[in-house]
Order: sequence, then structure tokens, then C-alpha cells
Amino acid sequence: MGAQVSPATLQGLATRLAAAFGVAATSLAALESSAATDQAQIVLTSAILHARDAYRALASAAAEASSPGMAVARAHVYEAETSVDNALESFALLGYEQS
Repeated sequence: MGAQVSPATLQGLATRLAAAFGVAATSLAALESSAATDQAQIVLTSAILHARDAYRALASAAAEASSPGMAVARAHVYEAETSVDNALESFALLGYEQS
């Protein structure tokens, strides 16, 4: 999101990303986890839901064309994305690889 985009474009992109993270969380929650992956799956699901909520907040701030609101929301998006990355690393430590 480093390129300059209009608030309307940002709102659309953030809304789509929020929806995608929501679908990912729902899909992940439907999977059976093993005893070894249970905690990692819980952490990943939580991180994905946090990312969904952060993108929803960014979409709302963009809808209002609030520069301060978008800046705060972007910071939350970056934090949420980092949490997802960290949660995925937990699966790598358990021997899973990204495809």
C-alpha cells in the first residue's frame, strides 16, 4: 500500500482483503488439528481474524477519507500481518512447509 491510491480504491481493496481473511479463518477453523498443531492452529486463526478486523477498520477509515484514521488503521494492518507471519512460522517449526 505504498503507492498513492484514492480512498475509494483503498476501501475496495481493504474490503476484499478483509473478506479473504474471513474465508481463510473459517476454512482453518473447519480443519481438525492434531495435538501437536492445536495451539499453533488456534494462534493462526486468531491472527487471521485480527488481520480481518484490521482490514475492516482500514476500509472504514478509507470510506470516511480520514487520513489520520487510515494511518492508524494501516499500522494495525501491519501489526496483524506480522502476527499472521509469526503464526505461520510456528507451523514451519512443526515441520510444515508453505506451498
